[in-house]
Order: sequence, then structure tokens, then C-alpha cells
Amino acid sequence: NKKVKKKLFQVNFRTSGTKVLVSLIYHKQLNEEWKNEALIIQNSLSNVSIIGRSKKTKVLIGNENLEITYKINESSFKILQNDLVFFQPNIYLYPLMISFITDHIQKPKDLLELYCGCGSFTLILASRFNKIFATENNRHSIRLLKESIKLNNITNIDIARLSDNETASALANERPFRRLENIELESYDFSHILVDPPRAGLSDKAINLSKQFKNMIYVSCNPETFIRDLEKLNRKIKSIAVFDQFANTR
Repeated sequence: NKKVKKKLFQVNFRTSGTKVLVSLIYHKQLNEEWKNEALIIQNSLSNVSIIGRSKKTKVLIGNENLEITYKINESSFKILQNDLVFFQPNIYLYPLMISFITDHIQKPKDLLELYCGCGSFTLILASRFNKIFATENNRHSIRLLKESIKLNNITNIDIARLSDNETASALANERPFRRLENIELESYDFSHILVDPPRAGLSDKAINLSKQFKNMIYVSCNPETFIRDLEKLNRKIKSIAVFDQFANTR
């Protein structure tokens, strides 16, 4: 379709395994004519939703969110994602990652989670810990996580839109945060911390915060910053696993 292709800059794909979310990103403003042409394309495909994006503009043709249902061990949960949030890229390896983590959790009490995203680990781990305090700086991820918590009828998760440094400051009582006014941090008895940072790794404040925890779960997407952070953390590795998210690629 030439009208949809014109000034198309980038195409992103997200899939739940059965449904596909296609984001078309442009260097032009999107009008009603574009929407009508994109609708024709969407109607010709099965289980596909199209989103058009340009500067300060979003045109939604189908459903914006993907709902994925996972069954891991004896637990089942639903998680929402869209094209604006990070999610584990390999939906088939993801349950193996969860199983590896849960198999190595011992004597759980409460969990502190940094960089929680849209709840890739938060939702399933809610059944393993008494309570979870999860923080994330991306407002889109926080919104989806709130919806997923309601969707799964989970009642033991508190979430806040905080960066890693802000979370460390809040727990150290360095300054008050209005975003925490309904969360009683003093009520938590943390036994574990889970971090899943971006490729840049942990900030210095996050490293200092992590040192206060006896048990740490570190999910890394960058071996170089992972090794750097391990040296700073000065922790002994009890268990480690490598998951090839992009099989048959280099």
C-alpha cells in the first residue's frame, strides 16, 4: 500500500504468540486517509492490530495492549504489554527464566524489585513473597502493571513510579516522595532484592542499596555491565544461568 508506505520510517512487531501488534512509525503527520488505508490492511490480516505513530501523534486502529497468559509450574497469570514498554523478547524462554528464579528462592519474606517494567517478574513472584514493593521509572509500564495487578486479582504488590536512585533515597529516608504517600515502607521486611536493569547496568546508588540485602536476584541483558556490577557488589554467586533470547543469531 503506497499511501501507508510513504515516509514510513520504522516498523516494530510485538506478539503474544497468537496476536500481533504492529507499530508503524513515520516522519509525517497521520491523517484520516492514512487511518482508512491502515484499517484496510488490518482487516485483511488475522489477529493483527496496527498503531501509527509520528511526532506527538498516535493513531490506534486495533487493540493497543497485548494480553499474554502464562502457565508456570502450578501458577497461571496474565500480563499486559504494548509497544511503549520493555518486555522479555522471547516468550518461550521466559517461563524457563521464571522457573530458574523461583527454584532458587529460599526463606522468602518481602521482595524489593527495581526496574520492574510492566511486571514480567513482579506478577508471578507475588505468590512466592508476602509482599512486593516494585519500582519503575517508565509511566507506561507502571500503568500496564496496575492493570495487570487488577486483572490477576493480586493484593500484595505496591508499585511506585521511581527511578533506581529515587528508590534508594526513599528507603534511606533522604527525602519524601508524594508518589509514596499511600505506601508504608516501614511495614516491609525485605528478604530479597530483584534487579533487571537496562544495558547500562546498576547505578552506584542501586549498588549500595543492593549491598544491604542478603539475597539478590540479578537479571542482566549486558554481560559487560553485569561483570562490572558484580565487582562493585563484591557478592558470591550461588547460581547462574544463561538464556539465549535470540537463538540462531549473532
